Amino acid sequence: MRNFNGTGDSSASSSAPQGIGFSRLSSDIGSQEIIELYQSTQELDALESQADLYAIILATEHLERAYVRDAIGYQEYTTECLKLLSQFKLAERAALRAGNIPSTE
Repeated sequence: MRNFNGTGDSSASSSAPQGIGFSRLSSDIGSQEIIELYQSTQELDALESQADLYAIILATEHLERAYVRDAIGYQEYTTECLKLLSQFKLAERAALRAGNIPSTE
């Protein structure tokens, strides 16, 4: 079992769920609750596709804030914005083709 912090948990009991997840401390100090993130590689691919799109959207928002606050110039803003739009279109096409997202329209 792999925990959210990336370390392997070789002490997990055989009755633990087989999906990949992360552990979170519950209200009892000694017990942990396993939260399943995905059950298959297809679900992992879907989550990663959605995470890629989300990261590009967040980066675009940060870029826009930097431009509005005059932290970057017009040329740098335009160059980086075009890169992010290109990355988004590629990630969107890949996610649509794989069926990981319904549509962005």
